[in-house]
Amino acid sequence: MLPDMSVILSVVAVLAAAVLQDMIPATGLLPVKGYFLTAVAAYYVLQKPKLMSAVIVVWAGVLTDVLGGLQGCTFVFLACVYALLLLLRRILVETTIWQGTVLMAILSMLQQVWTHAWVGQTGIRFFSVDMLKLAGASTLMGLVAGFSMFLLCTWLERYKGVADRKSTDVEGMNGIV
Repeated sequence: MLPDMSVILSVVAVLAAAVLQDMIPATGLLPVKGYFLTAVAAYYVLQKPKLMSAVIVVWAGVLTDVLGGLQGCTFVFLACVYALLLLLRRILVETTIWQGTVLMAILSMLQQVWTHAWVGQTGIRFFSVDMLKLAGASTLMGLVAGFSMFLLCTWLERYKGVADRKSTDVEGMNGIV
C-alpha cells in the first residue's frame, strides 16, 4: 500500500524548505535562518485540512528550532500563527502566491521580533533604528521565502493533480483491457 501523494509531497516541501533555510547563515541582524519553513507551514495551514497542517506546523517549528538552536521559540510562535491562520482561512477562499508572499512579509517581521524577545537580546530597544533595520531585513527575507515556498507548494499541488489523474487513467485502462 502506497502512502497518499499529499503526504509524500508535504514531506518534500518541508525537506526542501529545511535545506534552503539551513543554507542561509544566521547573522547578528537576522538570528532566524530564513523563513522557508514558516512559509511552508503557513501554506499548509491555509490550504490543507487541520490535522495535516498541524503536523506540518509541528515539524516546521521543530526543524527551525533545531537548525537555529532556538529551543522551542519557533514552535511556540508557529502554534500561535496556526490559530491565527485558521481564522484567516475562513476569510480567504483560496490563497494565491502573492497573498502568501505578503503574508510572509508580515509573519517574518513578527517572527523576528518574537525571536529577539524570546532569546532576550536586550541590546535592541523596541523603538530604535536597529529595530527598524531588523524589521526591514526580515520583511525582505520573508518576501523571498514566501514567494519561493508558496510557488513550490503550488507547483507540487499541480504535480499531485497530474499524478492523481495519471493513476486513475491507468486504473481505468486496466478495467478496459
